[in-house]
Amino acid sequence: MGKEKADNEEMQPRQQLTLKEASGCGVVVLSASLGLYLSTMHPSVAGGDSGELAVVASTAGVMHPPGYPTLALSFYTMKEMTQFVLPHVATGTLLNLFNVVISSISNTLLYFATARISNSVPAGVLSSSLFAFAPIVWTYATHIEVFGLNNLFLTIVILLGVEYDILRRSSNEFASSKSIFLLSSFCCGLALTNQHTSVLFVVPIVLWVLLRDFKLFFVRERMLLLKSGGLFLLGLCPYLYLPLSAIFTSNPNSWGDCGTLDGFLTHFFRKEYGTFSLASQEAKYQSANFKRAWAYYFDDVVHQTLYVLWIPGLFAILHSLFVSLRNRTANVLFTYALMLFSYLMFFHYLCNLPIDQPLFLGVQQRFWIQPLLLLTLFIGVGLRTMVSAVFSKGISTMLLWVLCITATTMQVTMHRDEQDQSGNFIVRDFGRAILRPLPKGAVVLTKGDIMINSARYVQTIDNFRPDVIIMDQEMMTYYWYVDTLKKVHNQTLRFPGRFYHPHQKGGFTVAQLFAANRKKRFFLAHGFKDGDHSWEGKYEAMPFGVIQEAVTISRKNDRSLKSLKRYLKETEYSIPTPTNMSLPAPGKYKSWTWEHVVKSDYWMAFHNRAYTLLDWHSHTVDSNPSLSQDGADYLSAVKAREIFAMLVEKNEPPNGIAARNLGVTIQGLLKYSPGDRTLLKEMTEAFKKYVQIVESGTDTKSPGAKQQKALQQIKDAVSYYESILRDGS
Repeated sequence: MGKEKADNEEMQPRQQLTLKEASGCGVVVLSASLGLYLSTMHPSVAGGDSGELAVVASTAGVMHPPGYPTLALSFYTMKEMTQFVLPHVATGTLLNLFNVVISSISNTLLYFATARISNSVPAGVLSSSLFAFAPIVWTYATHIEVFGLNNLFLTIVILLGVEYDILRRSSNEFASSKSIFLLSSFCCGLALTNQHTSVLFVVPIVLWVLLRDFKLFFVRERMLLLKSGGLFLLGLCPYLYLPLSAIFTSNPNSWGDCGTLDGFLTHFFRKEYGTFSLASQEAKYQSANFKRAWAYYFDDVVHQTLYVLWIPGLFAILHSLFVSLRNRTANVLFTYALMLFSYLMFFHYLCNLPIDQPLFLGVQQRFWIQPLLLLTLFIGVGLRTMVSAVFSKGISTMLLWVLCITATTMQVTMHRDEQDQSGNFIVRDFGRAILRPLPKGAVVLTKGDIMINSARYVQTIDNFRPDVIIMDQEMMTYYWYVDTLKKVHNQTLRFPGRFYHPHQKGGFTVAQLFAANRKKRFFLAHGFKDGDHSWEGKYEAMPFGVIQEAVTISRKNDRSLKSLKRYLKETEYSIPTPTNMSLPAPGKYKSWTWEHVVKSDYWMAFHNRAYTLLDWHSHTVDSNPSLSQDGADYLSAVKAREIFAMLVEKNEPPNGIAARNLGVTIQGLLKYSPGDRTLLKEMTEAFKKYVQIVESGTDTKSPGAKQQKALQQIKDAVSYYESILRDGS
């Protein structure tokens, strides 16, 4: 009897929880979300697309495909409206605040949807808090991103679906459902103007409504379908922003050629990435990724839902399928179950990222937020169904509140410290570190999201180093981007072709770009673009701060003391010291986060600079047979030693390569002071440190870790030097 009661309880409209009855806890859910999100919000730019979205939104440009016009319009309007009210609040902070607000609203709407469909307030609170404070959701709620607005639109659609289902079950008259139906049509169109993955939710809901009331729509209310279609198209109207922005602005931060019909369709359908792909069409991972994506997904679900709460969610999914098949009616939960399954099947099949790499797995995880919306709804419904089937109404309600409070507390306490970004200036400081040391009017060729987005953000939003020209190598492969650059920099730069491509007609190479602008100094953020070898034999990349400068071969081969002093003078303070740079605390960020990438790039910049100086020493030591200490060979070794020593002391995790190279550098310096026991002791400690790091396995990149013979030679050398120090000879 208990099970039958649970199966049919949702069919009893007289017991239906009303929105008014649920509104009290709705205010609590909204306040809790706002409070926790605000206390952990990014104060500036985050990694990933955050920098691009902030820059493009603040300059009324076009975002990367498919354009996200509603997001761009919302952010731009909000920025323009608040700059007079809050003139001293940074634009980046305002945009992050906007994302916090819409994310909190979406959590509240999920609460109402779950509470209404489960007829239980505690079930609604549990679902919304489980979703709101899941690590992947919390991560993208506290800074500007596309996922907050996507969650808002989808929770509106989900809630309207629930309301439509309740109204149609409680009344045979369709009049009361008309407004819900028409509003849903508009919201479905609007959802598609933000993220195209919403189509995987929109289509099943539309089909469910049309099939459920087939005769009504296609016989009695055919005019209503036309109104619905009109409202759906009205919801798509924000896409008019894309061509208008492209026509009336020449924004170097914008994407695409949306001023033409072909360009607009290319952008809308994401043809440059591949319409049904996460990455560009060059990626070839689909066939190998399907099973792997499912495995990673299940592992992620366990982590997001407190390890065990996915079980009542699965129960609710199966239960909804059973009830619908038994009653031969497709209720809204049955539709949502099919939505969840079809989304995961479709999305994992089309996944073409190398998700075995942590950074790309992080990209994939962002698209699991959408199905998590439905799963947490099912978790609330499932717990309510299971508890109600066993206990009386009073006891089941009390037990649900206990479960709700316990789960919410655990979800928050387990993840708050990890999600606290209130002091995170890592990406902003990295962007400043890229631009700060550059000479006036320098040109930076970026490669990779962290380089282009961090640098563009501090330049555009913070007005930092506006004299520097930033151009992305990947985007230069598109003619529309180069056309815009020509308009913006027509007085300062010459482009020897229509787009950047070494192997296509009309394209130009990086060497041709350098040759056409000989008076300009070019810098490389993450090196030369793969596939272009035109620079080889003509140019080299030389460390300059956290990036590199493209210099001629003749300049690179100039190993004179004068050249060294000039290089040292210009780059001495080009890399911020660890005390002047925001760096991740040990263990704070996982390997797939952008903060971890910044940390790796930062320490690698020191190592590249030190290795360049060590290489300078090795190329000049033979030209100084007298071993005097006033030549380039000695000065370069001294400077390399300083940097390697700092890396050994402060790099986290321990850097085996730095320890080994420190020993090699001091070994070179001992030629100038053969009897210096201080140097000998320091060299011995460096090689000893290298052996310890390799044998401990803390630095898997250490060369020689698998070459036992080479490692043994260093061990023997350490023993020999220790005996010399011990004997005092």
